[in-house]
Amino acid sequence: MDIKGGRSTSRTSFTMDVKIFFLLLGLASVSLQQVPIGDCNTAPSLLTLYNGNMTIFYQSSHYYLLTNVGAQARNFYPFLLRIQRQIIMNNAVPVAQKIQQITTNITAYIGSNTNRANFLYNIPLISWGNYRQFTACGGA
Repeated sequence: MDIKGGRSTSRTSFTMDVKIFFLLLGLASVSLQQVPIGDCNTAPSLLTLYNGNMTIFYQSSHYYLLTNVGAQARNFYPFLLRIQRQIIMNNAVPVAQKIQQITTNITAYIGSNTNRANFLYNIPLISWGNYRQFTACGGA
């Protein structure tokens, strides 16, 4: 594993770091098997609740924001919390609609800001893919 400045520099090592992070959180029961990157058929699994209120989408995003400090991470964090509370945790909304609503929120947040787009669309969702691929599943 390549380490540069104390941070992993390859996608493989990032995936291993996230797997270890989830094991430490007690999410050992989460299946981390390899799936095709950005497969919309498996996107709903990112929103499946574990341990009451945990999802792969939220935990991956949260971990990434914590390890990539700066204005973009700091500014997006309240929006991530809103997505978690108002969309992901809303049991009355079907998963396909949640994906569309999350996509709408992310797209609205980005607007025409290329810095936001470059930062957000590259947030990895464990070994599934990234925000760009996730929002493509929601119609963006």
